[in-house]
Amino acid sequence: MTEKIMNPMKNYSKVNFIIILLAVVSLLVVLPSSEITAAETISVNAKNLDNTILVEFSNSPNNTSEIKTIKVWLGGDKTFKSFKTESGWGGGTYSDGKLLVFTAVDSLKSGESVKFGLITNQKITGINWKALDKNDSVIDTNKTPIQE
Repeated sequence: MTEKIMNPMKNYSKVNFIIILLAVVSLLVVLPSSEITAAETISVNAKNLDNTILVEFSNSPNNTSEIKTIKVWLGGDKTFKSFKTESGWGGGTYSDGKLLVFTAVDSLKSGESVKFGLITNQKITGINWKALDKNDSVIDTNKTPIQE
């Protein structure tokens, strides 16, 4: 009669593999991805009175990127009629009034903010925006609702 002898090393390697696999999966579940926990790099507040909007872009103190350019656009048939910038910022209207591009003489550093006054052809509920660094790399992009 032949006795079946099991190799104890085979059992240990299977158990070790399962333990390591469970540990890795647990770490992936417990440690959230950087995208989920990313701190807000730029905060935007927009307030309106009829067709006039005051929008403020604040570069977070934790953000290491400096903002050089801010693009603001509207959806649908809404357009910008005019705008006003703070000192040190220039701006232009593009795409038949649907896009505004603001560029800083000196980049907006972390902890700093800038305000723009925008006038639209009709009342809007939100603005789309994109912030770029000096290399035209996107720092952040979003849609911000307009507060009454």
